[in-house]
Amino acid sequence: MNKTLPLYRWLGAGALTAMATLLAACGGSTTDPDAAGLRVLNASPDYASLDLYIDGAKEIGATASGDVSSGLSISAGTYTMALRNAGGTTTLTSASRTVGEETNYVLVAYGNSGALKSTLLAESEDAPSSGSAKLRVLLAAADAGSLDVYMSDSCATVTDFSDASAVVSSLAAGATSSFVTTGSGTLCLRVTGAGDTTDLRLAIPTLTLASQEVSTLVLQPGSGGVLLNGIRLRQGASTTAHANTLARVRLVAGVADNATVAATVGTTTLSAGARSPAVGSYALVSAGSPALSILVNGTALASNALAATAGGDYTLLVTGSAAAPSLAVLSDDNRLAATSAAKLRAVHGASALSGDSLTLTVDFAALADNIAFATASSYSSVATTSDRSVEVSAASAASALYSNAELTLTSQGVYSIFVLSNGSGTTAVLRKDR
Repeated sequence: MNKTLPLYRWLGAGALTAMATLLAACGGSTTDPDAAGLRVLNASPDYASLDLYIDGAKEIGATASGDVSSGLSISAGTYTMALRNAGGTTTLTSASRTVGEETNYVLVAYGNSGALKSTLLAESEDAPSSGSAKLRVLLAAADAGSLDVYMSDSCATVTDFSDASAVVSSLAAGATSSFVTTGSGTLCLRVTGAGDTTDLRLAIPTLTLASQEVSTLVLQPGSGGVLLNGIRLRQGASTTAHANTLARVRLVAGVADNATVAATVGTTTLSAGARSPAVGSYALVSAGSPALSILVNGTALASNALAATAGGDYTLLVTGSAAAPSLAVLSDDNRLAATSAAKLRAVHGASALSGDSLTLTVDFAALADNIAFATASSYSSVATTSDRSVEVSAASAASALYSNAELTLTSQGVYSIFVLSNGSGTTAVLRKDR
């Protein structure tokens, strides 16, 4: 079989300069036939550009998010490899890494802001026979949970899995699958929650793999924390972005006097007529600016628009009176907390209190205040000890709008408390969003 050439044989002039510098520092030689190859893939959407330091010296600089660096040659051995923001002095993540002789490697940086991680992958897989390709998957999304990966010859409808086969099952965050050998050409690849084909996270309807191509598909988190984006890294070569084309949207109806609210985004019906107050479930819609139709008691909302970023989560909050309803589009951050804590926010959708702001307290301490009508507070981290005392209040209300003296929040759970109109008054609804 055709084994990938050592990386130093395909380095450009700039990389050769870096190679010489590094080998001099390590006591090596630019002609070392047993050298290893190394490059960096920045797969973090939150870090715009990263520098790689090896044993305290910067060796690969300014690898942009979504890009792979040029390579350098490095003597076999064990090194401390650290990543920093480009031009920065603070180490974001560091680990001892061992590289072997005549083996190429890619250091993949991934993770959300404040939680950067890295993993070292070998890039010396034998190429398959003519007419075939090899693909492995790295789950670089800590929030995703376990995932399955399906392949099929084609997929006219991305939600139809009747002709698809799972080539990777129950892939955990941070894990890399084995290589899967498949036919070259155009394929359909889809990623779902483990064991649940209705939980579609990413669809690549036309994935084109060249004959004898060896690639790694790196799965990145979308902005909402549930949907994914992909970066395909060809062994010893360039990257291709496979951005999600979908977003997740839900309807929250909080119109006064128990008005009904119907909503359709593109071809997706969120509700045929939810009676206020109601909190709907997320549904997949096309990202971008899909057509949006909202009816309140059968009358179309005069002004509405949705700009949905691919991979994002959104809440359509419909409030006000039946005679003068309004829409607020909220961006939802359903990424899990970086620690074992939970995330909590409050949403103000009570038209009777439109002139008043809300305050969210946990254990009698203000977690968020000045929450204006038709807005949401920022997400706050809350320790998950049992029996938390949680309240949402307004200065003009005689009593708390939401009160629970024994609330238990699960580790890394994401919660929203919606304060909504109910008849002529208000009510509060707690939802576990993730």
